[in-house]
Amino acid sequence: MLKLVPMLDGDFAKYESETLTEYASNLLKADGGSPETALARATEAFLKVLPKGQDTPNQHFFTLLETELSARVGWLWLAEVTSERGRGAYIYNIIVWPEYRGRGHGTRALHAAEEWASELGLQHIDLHVFGHNTGAQRIYQREGYRATRIYMTKSLS
Repeated sequence: MLKLVPMLDGDFAKYESETLTEYASNLLKADGGSPETALARATEAFLKVLPKGQDTPNQHFFTLLETELSARVGWLWLAEVTSERGRGAYIYNIIVWPEYRGRGHGTRALHAAEEWASELGLQHIDLHVFGHNTGAQRIYQREGYRATRIYMTKSLS
């Protein structure tokens, strides 16, 4: 069983570093450019969404605890949002650490996020996935998520 445990203050700095590195890598794969520019863009986006870091209102950070293994297997970042569809949740990030991937922890994290949102009375849950992350896309589709917007690009050079 996977349990969401509030992230300890001491873990947030490591989480932030890993998240920025991963997001910059994804931006580089999606948009090209230089690693330095991608990291600057990732940092700017992170600071915009989290001006108070872990203490930013309506942002929730969890450690993924696999109770059967008595092991921490990753992290989850969720936000409470309001849109034209009402109050909802937004999954900013699910990280399952490499040594625990391929064992269903990502799917269980998704289920735990959905349960968390339901307990708060939220009406929907949204997320963004990069086009090159086909593994995550398959999981989301299998779990009932549907694409609502698709951005496409073609290089002309």
